[in-house]
Amino acid sequence: MLNAARPEDIIFTSGGTEGNNLVLYTATRLASETAPAQPRVHIVSTTVEHDSVENMLQHLEATGWADVTRVAPRGGLQVDDIVAALRPETTLVTVMLANNETGTIFPVGEIASAVKAWAGERGQQILVHTDAAQVGTGPPRNMTNKLALRIRGLSALTSFVPWPGYREDFRGCPGQPQGR
Repeated sequence: MLNAARPEDIIFTSGGTEGNNLVLYTATRLASETAPAQPRVHIVSTTVEHDSVENMLQHLEATGWADVTRVAPRGGLQVDDIVAALRPETTLVTVMLANNETGTIFPVGEIASAVKAWAGERGQQILVHTDAAQVGTGPPRNMTNKLALRIRGLSALTSFVPWPGYREDFRGCPGQPQGR
């Protein structure tokens, strides 16, 4: 169900909030460690993220670790709007897969591909994360296996599994998280 390439690619947490916090904090910390001359990293997100993501983004801003650009969906989330928000110092893009209030499925696969292309043209690496906790066990969940994302969050609450799962892949990033 998780479709992880290796068992060590999965971290189990107490829930989706802890998993999202782990990813956002770790990605920000790793980025700031690899570019100490640039103390604040840049993150692109949306104005409709779940509180578990939004609250951590606000914390990262308030503590001076990150600048966050939030893209407002206009009748749907446009890939071009996410790409337009990218900057040379962008290190992370986080966009929920399915909105927990409206059920809208966002084009995360297309966003990930566009971000990868944009970053590749500039010799950068930008992590793309999706909070997929709201998709349950239906077709959108199966779709997450095909998104080619480096990081995705899943939740037992909507997946009917005995514990929350959180897949992450920081391989190749300096200062990888320890204690798997």
